Amino acid sequence: MNKNHLIISLIFIVTTIACGCAGGGYQDRQWEYSMARHTSSLSSDFKTVSDASKSDDFKTLVTYGQYIADDTQKAIDENNQFKVSPKLQEAQKEWGLAMQDYNSAGKLMVKAGNEELANIDAVADINQYKEYLKTGYNHYNRANTLCLDIHG
Repeated sequence: MNKNHLIISLIFIVTTIACGCAGGGYQDRQWEYSMARHTSSLSSDFKTVSDASKSDDFKTLVTYGQYIADDTQKAIDENNQFKVSPKLQEAQKEWGLAMQDYNSAGKLMVKAGNEELANIDAVADINQYKEYLKTGYNHYNRANTLCLDIHG
């Protein structure tokens, strides 16, 4: 992604760690820690993909696209295991949607990178993964905003 995404991610991580929720048998704090951990690991993957895209480094795009697909699948699986309080359920839903979009983007990065390496036109797949990155980022921002609104 870009520097703004990295900055937002880092702010979100710090906010999440500092402001966890508790109580009622809900797993709010654990979910927020999980979200922060996955955000941190994905941020470096997105930076590498951004650099690879700018330099037409399709081998790196394939490698890190797969990392994104794998990491987001782990995030999706983990997200679905947490029972959060009603005040965080919308944020959890948005986070899950972000991870689904990023997962689709990662898979398309792999496909597009492999197509380009085989000298096959991958413009449609590239445009589609960029669209998934945009919609994933919108869901991510919504989840972030909802969490920040809760914590004041």
